Amino acid sequence: MGPFANGWKLRLAGWVTAAVVVGLNLWLALQTITQWASSSGSMAPVVWTVSILLCGALLTLLAWVTFQPLHSGATPGPASTLPTLGLESAVPHLVAAPSYQRILVPLDHSPLDRLALSHAAALAAQHGARVFLLHVEEGVTSQIYGPDASTAEVEAGKEYLDLLVKSLGALELSVETVIRHGSNPRKEIVRYAREIEPDLLVMGAHGHGGLKDLIFGNTINPVRHALNVPILVVRGE
Repeated sequence: MGPFANGWKLRLAGWVTAAVVVGLNLWLALQTITQWASSSGSMAPVVWTVSILLCGALLTLLAWVTFQPLHSGATPGPASTLPTLGLESAVPHLVAAPSYQRILVPLDHSPLDRLALSHAAALAAQHGARVFLLHVEEGVTSQIYGPDASTAEVEAGKEYLDLLVKSLGALELSVETVIRHGSNPRKEIVRYAREIEPDLLVMGAHGHGGLKDLIFGNTINPVRHALNVPILVVRGE
């Protein structure tokens, strides 16, 4: 006996079971409606009318649910004859691999600078990208005089950037260093990024959490929300 015969037997058994269940429920409903009508006095005709309408609506809905699949021809065939679903067309095509040409690395004179810079340098060497090193001077003199500020701290910042550039010399990378002055490094990072339009932003994360974020500030989140640029967050120990 083929699979179609077995399938129709199962379906017929299901229909018979469903018919028995529906019949029992109709009988119980009829008994309940009869009790309501007998206790309603002059309102008995209204009870019968409303009950019959409700039962008719429910039976119509049940019949539609039962026979609609047959009417639409949704009977499944054997697995071997089912049409292909075109799953290959449903798989999204991957976007082209990004090519980085301008990589921005904000620095804060911490040990994370070298870690972030090492990742940026590796990507720059692979893609032939130009690396932009940005440091923001936050001293009082820098906030007042801006680029004209000349203090030991500013000079130390310049020497620090020069040292990092020399460390990249062996990789023969194209590097540009920039010093900005202001009280808010986050705003300066966003402003400079909008000027040069980098393909990638590499930033070091200090790993603060909770109260430390409130005390020391959190630079990455504000920058991330302000720029539509991929960000590589390098986490230290």
